[in-house]
Amino acid sequence: MMFLTFTGENEPFVFRLERTPVDEEQFIKDVGYPVEPYIVDIGENPDVDVEKVIVEPDEIGWMDEGEFTDELVSFDCPHINRILSGYGGELELEMEEDEEGNCTPVIFESLVTVRYLEFEEETNEEEEFL
Repeated sequence: MMFLTFTGENEPFVFRLERTPVDEEQFIKDVGYPVEPYIVDIGENPDVDVEKVIVEPDEIGWMDEGEFTDELVSFDCPHINRILSGYGGELELEMEEDEEGNCTPVIFESLVTVRYLEFEEETNEEEEFL
């Protein structure tokens, strides 16, 4: 079970509980109920667009940690925490486009692959020639 709490700096922090606490009722009062991660498309304009669930919790499974490794690892709390704190909750999801132009998540061994958001460097054409 995963739980969401907040650090002293009011940063979200997700942790996994492997065993049921001795005083389960008090634990839930202190920390809250378990949470599950969903991948949601909030659209181009979050104030107007309706959120659309792209990936359900049981479909999230792989993490591509970047160019320094060719292996996928199991997606877990440290990845969620880095996405929440370092990327404002945004991530990249491996997608494929069909003939009609609809994008769907790529499924590998029944699970989708998540990546950290890569920021594209904006270049100013004038600066390139200086």
